[in-house]
Amino acid sequence: MRRFRRWYERAVLADAPGVGPTAIRLLYRLVSFAYALAVHLRRLAYAAGCVRPVRVPVPVLSVGNLTAGGTGKTPAAFWLCRLLVRRGLRVALLSRGYGRTAGGGDDEAPPPGLLPEGVVRLTGRRRDLLASEAVSVHGAQAIVLDDGFQHWRLARDLDLVCIDALDPFGNERMLPAGPLREPLSALGRASAFLITRADLAEPEMLGGVRARLRALADGRPVAESVHKPVVLVDVADAVRRERPLEWLRGRSVLAFSGIGNPVGFERTLASLGAEVVQCRRFPDHHVYSGEDLRRIVAEAREFMAEALVTTEKDAARLAGTALSVPLLALRIELEVVRGGEALEAVLSGALAAKVVRPEGSGMAPGGGTKEDRAT
Repeated sequence: MRRFRRWYERAVLADAPGVGPTAIRLLYRLVSFAYALAVHLRRLAYAAGCVRPVRVPVPVLSVGNLTAGGTGKTPAAFWLCRLLVRRGLRVALLSRGYGRTAGGGDDEAPPPGLLPEGVVRLTGRRRDLLASEAVSVHGAQAIVLDDGFQHWRLARDLDLVCIDALDPFGNERMLPAGPLREPLSALGRASAFLITRADLAEPEMLGGVRARLRALADGRPVAESVHKPVVLVDVADAVRRERPLEWLRGRSVLAFSGIGNPVGFERTLASLGAEVVQCRRFPDHHVYSGEDLRRIVAEAREFMAEALVTTEKDAARLAGTALSVPLLALRIELEVVRGGEALEAVLSGALAAKVVRPEGSGMAPGGGTKEDRAT
C-alpha cells in the first residue's frame, strides 16, 4: 500500500514524465470523467426533485470539504459543537464512523474533553435517519454533520467547507485523477469557508490560498484556523495519563500516522521542538496490524527514537496497545484565529432561520414546556 501511494503521488498527482505514467494518467482521467458524470447526475436528481432530501425541524449545520483526505473537518465539527453548546443548545453530532471496530469504537471518536458534556454523538452511513433519531429520541436542538458537504440525503441550513492551507485543491482534478470529490464550481453551495492549518503554511503560500479562495467565495465569509496542540496522551495507559507538550522538546521521536494529510502533523511535532528522526505514513483510516507495529518499533530502535508519536485519530485504533517503546498521541484542538466574527454571523443566520430555544428557556425539545412533557 505504501508503494502504491508513493507511485500514485508521483505518476498521477505529480505528472511524472515517461510513457508509462502518461498512459496511467490517461486511464485515471477516463475513470475521473465517469466519476464526475455520476456526481453531476446525482446532483441533477436532487435539483430536479426526483430525489428529495430528508428535512428535520432543527438547524442542520454541515462541516465538510471538497477533497479526499484530511482537511481538519472533524476538529472543525468539534469546534462548532462547542460553540453551539455555549449558546445554550442541545447538540447532536452525526459522523460516518470510519474505522469502527467490533467493540464499537471508531477513529472519529472525540477524545475526552474535546466535546462538551451532553453532546450526543451518533454514527452510521444513513445520517438522514440519524438526524431524525437525534431530534425524536435525544431532543437535539441543533445538529452538526461531520463530513457532510456531499451528503445529499439530508437537507442542511449551513455548509461550512474546510480548505487545507497546505494543499487546498491538489492538481484540481476529480477522483481518481486528483483529490477532488466534486468540481471547484461546487463551492458555490458553501455558506462559508474555513482555511485550516493556516499557521503551518508559508506566508506566500497562505497569501495565495487566501486570494484564490476569496475569488471563489464571492463575498461569503472566509475564516482561518490553526490546529492548536494541547497535550500528549499515553496510548497504552488505561487512564490515558497526560504529558505536557514541553516533554517533546529536544527528544528524538518517530512519527507515524494514517491520516489524509500527515505533513501538518509532522510539522506540528517539529514546531514543538521534537527531533523527528523518522516518519511513517499509512493510508487514511488505516487499521494497524501486529506486523505494522513490529516494523514501527524496529525502526524506532534503528533510529534511536525515545518515543513513538501518533495522532489521536490513530490512537483510537491503538487504545491499550503496549509496546517496548513509549507510544504517545498528540491531542490537538481547532482554534479560529481570523474571521471568526463573520463566521459566527453566518451561523446566527442559519440558527435564526429555524426557531431554536436555548436550554433553560422553559421549552422542551419537540414542543411544549418541560413541565408539560413530564406529565
